[in-house]
Amino acid sequence: MLLAAIASSAGEPSAEDKAAAKDAYIAGMELRNAGKPAEALAKFRKAYALLPTPITGLAVGRALEDLGNLVEARTVYRAVVKLPPKPNESSEAVTAREQAVKRAKDVAARIAKVRLKLEGLPDTATPVVFVDNLRLADGEADDFIELDPGKHTIAVTFAGRTKSTSVAVSAGETMTTTISFADGESGAFEAQPADKSATSKMTTATNPLTYWGIGFAVGGFVGGFASYFGWVAPERGKLETCRKNASDCREIEDTWSLNKNVFYGHVVVGTAGAALAVVGFMMPIAVKPTPTSTATLSLGPGWVGVKGTF
Repeated sequence: MLLAAIASSAGEPSAEDKAAAKDAYIAGMELRNAGKPAEALAKFRKAYALLPTPITGLAVGRALEDLGNLVEARTVYRAVVKLPPKPNESSEAVTAREQAVKRAKDVAARIAKVRLKLEGLPDTATPVVFVDNLRLADGEADDFIELDPGKHTIAVTFAGRTKSTSVAVSAGETMTTTISFADGESGAFEAQPADKSATSKMTTATNPLTYWGIGFAVGGFVGGFASYFGWVAPERGKLETCRKNASDCREIEDTWSLNKNVFYGHVVVGTAGAALAVVGFMMPIAVKPTPTSTATLSLGPGWVGVKGTF
């Protein structure tokens, strides 16, 4: 009777999916009754994936409760409640939906809440929070962090630094835990005045665009010079001679036209390179001087030795 209710309360899955869901549900019930909630959960998840009904969803939630995963169990129960009722929904499915509502409220009362207090961070900080190595969504830790009863590790990362703490919470407990980035000093991340001396020491260097531009300009103009005097001019002479003789000059014209286009291409590249060099020259880049270090070298004993500072 219950298995028929599972199938009838679903949408229109295939016959194979119905059969697989029934088998998974039966196996899950047997495993749960045998005291194997983890294995039962895997079977119930499969059944729910194939036939998302109040009955299979309730089974998933109960298995999660058995394992102490209250936060996820509540999420499943809420999803079950939101499943659209079917016109021919069985009484078993209706009962399972009602139980999901009650289970969601009961589980919510047993979920622990931890308020995370951060010290030593600027007001505009947006740290990243992890719970048991799982990253929370932005803003999820602004109010309370909801946790299953038990021990947990909360870690916070900001500006390349990570601080963590361990908490142990019981069912329904509400507590506050503090993570400090101050390291014994208040305002560890407060904005510091800009170092004007460092700014004044900044120097400028030639923009790499200048060198690229010079390279293209030289290559383009040299190539243009070579193509003009090596190909264009000689072919033009041949073409003029051919035309004077009233001969068929199409082949010579094609060759001259091709060489002329090559010449123009070189000129374009050279001109673009020259323009790029000018732009690069007019836009120098700021360079922070590399700190230099000195070392004193002494070789040899006493006054006959060699000494120098490098």
